[in-house]
Amino acid sequence: MRLDALPHVSVIILAGGSGRRMRSATPKQLLDLLGLPVVIWAIRAFDDSPLIQSIVVVRPGDDLAVEQVIGQYGFRKIHSIVAGGPERQASVLAGLKALPESCDYVAVHDGVRPAVTAELIERVVEAALQHGNAIAATPVRDTVKSVRDGRIVGTPDRATLWQAQTPQVFARHVLARAHELASQRGLLATDDAALVEQMGITVAVVCGSEENIKVTSPLDLVLAREILSSRIIAAQTPGAGIGGKP
Repeated sequence: MRLDALPHVSVIILAGGSGRRMRSATPKQLLDLLGLPVVIWAIRAFDDSPLIQSIVVVRPGDDLAVEQVIGQYGFRKIHSIVAGGPERQASVLAGLKALPESCDYVAVHDGVRPAVTAELIERVVEAALQHGNAIAATPVRDTVKSVRDGRIVGTPDRATLWQAQTPQVFARHVLARAHELASQRGLLATDDAALVEQMGITVAVVCGSEENIKVTSPLDLVLAREILSSRIIAAQTPGAGIGGKP
């Protein structure tokens, strides 16, 4: 991919949330992960990516702790840090409003997915540039049951089911219009692709990674430590052929 021919790709990193499910007084995005807050790992992956030109971080409401932490790390691509809304969808909308005018495509990433890789970012961005919009996702491995009132009411075909991840990358005007229509119609969705789908627009799927976990529980934090520790060890092993910072 020729970097000089790329459109401007920004990323909105959602750094809201609390430590409720983590059973911690510290918000999950600020929990220590091998000496760095969880969200710093996520931001650094995009700050280091040559495909990303600017970063907008959405912090939780009036809480300035995230902003203060980010300021300690000297990131080059931070465009702005803005207050989020009461739920994820409102926070993405706040991020959209803060994007630079030059932005053509926008990625959305969960700040509590610290193990996202440069390779996955590249693949999702490339798919979005080719198809218009794309997300990372992984195929469902277990049989899924539809349950109502404690009883099975159906067994969807597992072959058609994928678990959505982030990053999700969209043409900026498409995602902005999707959020505008959702606000008008009172629609809520748990990811941005669902809002784009409501417009009848196709979203491509790129195979994500089982290591691209979302840290929402104590076990997730343990797994994230193991994943990132193994990468650091591999990068420090002579002849491993794996470069880059941990």
